Amino acid sequence: MEVGGQTVAETTHPVLLFETGLVTRYYIPPQDVNWDLLEATETTSTCPYKGDAVYWKVRGGERDVAWSYPRPVLECPSIRGLIAFFNERVDALYVDGELQDKPRTSWS
Repeated sequence: MEVGGQTVAETTHPVLLFETGLVTRYYIPPQDVNWDLLEATETTSTCPYKGDAVYWKVRGGERDVAWSYPRPVLECPSIRGLIAFFNERVDALYVDGELQDKPRTSWS
């Protein structure tokens, strides 16, 4: 994941989450995230299928670019503590070395 020309996250072992009507989300282990480039925000949300989420933005940025479910619901344990980025809000997303198209969604 790149934002402002800087690599914010890079991994070789993401967990892919497929949800009906949404773009694929790539949940990344926290050790593969450059935390020096991110800062926590006060944003929270609740998903009935995944649980309560917390968010981050790029330091100095205005919009949330990533989120995590620190304690997901029991039915969704594989994303516990992993970090996902809004594909719509990063400058570049590469999968297996291929640049992905930037989706247009309600989170754009």
